[in-house]
Amino acid sequence: GRKLDHRMTVALWVNADKIEAGSTYHLFGTQDPVGSLKSASFHLRLVDGYPTISLYPDGTYSPVPDFVMKAPAPLTPDAWHHIAVVYQIKPVYGKELAMVAMYVDGQPVLEQDRNKDVPPKGDPEDPPTESTRSQLNESCEPYFLGGLTTFGIKDWPEVGDIQASPQGYVFPGVIDDLLFSNRALSKDQIKELAKR
Repeated sequence: GRKLDHRMTVALWVNADKIEAGSTYHLFGTQDPVGSLKSASFHLRLVDGYPTISLYPDGTYSPVPDFVMKAPAPLTPDAWHHIAVVYQIKPVYGKELAMVAMYVDGQPVLEQDRNKDVPPKGDPEDPPTESTRSQLNESCEPYFLGGLTTFGIKDWPEVGDIQASPQGYVFPGVIDDLLFSNRALSKDQIKELAKR
């Protein structure tokens, strides 16, 4: 439990009954592990209809993500769409980078370095060549599917005890065929999942 890793795939089918302006709907994600300073959790959401992945810092608790990636086009309501996100450390131009790829309906729509906008640790004149953020906690609990129902951390008075979320970000529709793996699936494997 609470295992930090360097790879992950989340894939699911979604069909939204509606997508309201200014809406945020939670699809799937993890919550920070209770009593741990190693966050590295993630949230996959629809923000104004755009599939959006948020990753939280490894090595420290933070209520604010240090990486947010949004698909270039929103989903249409009342239609089935397949969303997949793949996270992995892989070589890019001779460097090992933490890369996040997003697929919609089996097609790659974005791939970005998780550390693209994260300030490097150490001397800004001599930044490190390795990634400043690399880990992902795919095993922290609880998991949320279709809504984020709580907030706060147990026994952390400065953050606030766990309680019901006032909004919940409840997804108004159907989610089906969730795949959650600590493997990084290939483009061809994602394409096959989107054919089902």
